Amino acid sequence: MTSTTDSNSTLSSKKKRSPNWLPSKEEQLAISWINCPCTISRSNKRAWRLPESSKPGTPTSMTTASSRPMGSKAAKQQHLNFTDFKEDRASQAKEFNTLTKQKLIIIQEGIQVSKEKNEVELKQLKIEEKKLIIEKEHRASEVVMNELVLLSKCEDDLKDPDALEVLKKMKDKVKRKWLDS
Repeated sequence: MTSTTDSNSTLSSKKKRSPNWLPSKEEQLAISWINCPCTISRSNKRAWRLPESSKPGTPTSMTTASSRPMGSKAAKQQHLNFTDFKEDRASQAKEFNTLTKQKLIIIQEGIQVSKEKNEVELKQLKIEEKKLIIEKEHRASEVVMNELVLLSKCEDDLKDPDALEVLKKMKDKVKRKWLDS
């Protein structure tokens, strides 16, 4: 008696734990066979095949497919949604077109500005080159002027023999430079 009462108590506890709408495993298997779109193979007419995608307890395409045509309200709504979609796509295309035109104009303006900047930098570079040439000529003229001042110094004014010797060597160096060129 205890074994039968234990099995009855486990059945009742299983029923209590599971929802009322959930069928047992045997019922799920039977439901899946009923809802299954079975195909007959050509070689053996008694052999039935289950589709590969069907699982026990899941509804198949036969049970979920609607066999009725669409109603007029639903068709109108679908048509309105489709025309709204077309209009929305057209407005998006126009907006995209205007944005790309604006971007193109901005890019062209940027190119023009960079061309003008390059021209200004080229002019500044030419001015810098002229400035460097003038500075070089100025330094050369200062050297010549210093050499002329050195040559015009009188040796008689110097009382220090070392300074006199340095002055003579510098004068000889300047004279050789002028004679070589």
